[in-house]
Amino acid sequence: MGVGPIPYSSVVRYAEGHDMDPDEFDYFHGIIRAMDNEYLTIVNKPKDDANMVSITDIEGQHEMFARMRMRAQGKRK
Repeated sequence: MGVGPIPYSSVVRYAEGHDMDPDEFDYFHGIIRAMDNEYLTIVNKPKDDANMVSITDIEGQHEMFARMRMRAQGKRK
């Protein structure tokens, strides 16, 4: 399950607590939303399935460890 965006109500509450006027809020909200979108893109990025192996897949685990060993030795498989 991924991480969701900062709720609009939280941004409004912060702005109200800092006495922002409507123009300041619009600018502030735009910055917060842009930064939050970048953060969400990073943290919700799909995991690399090539490095995922089921706990019950013994053969897959051996292959994964062989790939890891090769990378540690500076080789690519």
